[in-house]
Amino acid sequence: MSKGKIESNDILIVKDGATTGKVSFVDKTFPYERATVNEHVFILRTNEKILPKFLFWYLWSKNGQTEILKNFQGSAQGGINRSFLDGVEVPDHAIEYQEKIVKKIDSILSQCWSDQAKFQKAKRLISKFRQSVLSAAVTGKLTEEWRGKNGSKRNTTEFVKKIQKLYSRVVDIDKYEEHENLSSWIKCKVQNLFSVQTGSTPYRKNESYYLNGTIPWVKTGEVQNCDIYDAEEKITPLAIKETNTKTFPINTILIAMYGEGKTRGQVGRLKIEAATNQACAALVNPTITDYFNEYIYIYCLSQYSQLRQEAAGGNQPNLNLSKIKEWNVNVPPEEEQREIVNRVKKMFEYADKVEKQIELASKRTDKLTQSILAKAFRGEL
Repeated sequence: MSKGKIESNDILIVKDGATTGKVSFVDKTFPYERATVNEHVFILRTNEKILPKFLFWYLWSKNGQTEILKNFQGSAQGGINRSFLDGVEVPDHAIEYQEKIVKKIDSILSQCWSDQAKFQKAKRLISKFRQSVLSAAVTGKLTEEWRGKNGSKRNTTEFVKKIQKLYSRVVDIDKYEEHENLSSWIKCKVQNLFSVQTGSTPYRKNESYYLNGTIPWVKTGEVQNCDIYDAEEKITPLAIKETNTKTFPINTILIAMYGEGKTRGQVGRLKIEAATNQACAALVNPTITDYFNEYIYIYCLSQYSQLRQEAAGGNQPNLNLSKIKEWNVNVPPEEEQREIVNRVKKMFEYADKVEKQIELASKRTDKLTQSILAKAFRGEL
């Protein structure tokens, strides 16, 4: 076992967390002359009795993973320790036989890797397709032909004013701008369409706020560009009563203001009444139509990159309520909202169908890989 600097033919093993036991191999194509691992990864180097690639393939196999995880200790964030190798039983073969097995596995699995690379490329293309659809939807391009045939049958300004008057908590009713390119659309700030609110985190050391909780409490890690039907944690009615935490109605749109990795700027929509922590901005307006709610959700999804650029701060820039309140939304007429929502749904359903087919093919390839490894270490290749 070694640590620190990565070298060619090293085997890297995740030592803790959700991916404990996962392995990778540093071959000659590794692009960096100098690289290191963090404290969550073991570096494994073999002696002259076993080929690095042979050990890697074995540890990647189902049997090898089972051997590694025999050492697993702990619960949620458990892992393995440096002594895990003492319990790993590796097939004992001569170097010549190991070389033969490695050569066969490499040859057969090269096609599997090629297929997986194609699947990953297809997934990226689908992701780009979805983003293109969203962008076209909120800029008028998706319904350009429809608009030419149908025109605008209702004044968008009156539609927005109707929404605002129904929901008295919204301020500055008459503030909007004409859209610079689309005569039937307007631009309106979020704060003129919604009450922009946030939640809080009940005091963690007060067990009465969490023990046997029944109220879903959503955190930014659960805001993942999808509808939200449940939450990882629940809080009690007492937490609502005694803290700044509040529940938001169904169809409230959530925006993650800060969080790790790609979380910041992601969007979710409550399909349950739920509370949130202070890292979520909640767009609340229970009076809007279902189609307008769908359209705003689509708009928020389309603005992921812009939302991240709007963030301010140092090493981990954050959004804030003020920025979200001032954020401009393109608002089409009511009839066009319906057309946009229906078209986006249809295109996304098609993308979902293709993506599921790709995922199934990818899983079949993974199973084939494990089948090949199993046969290799049983001497059946």
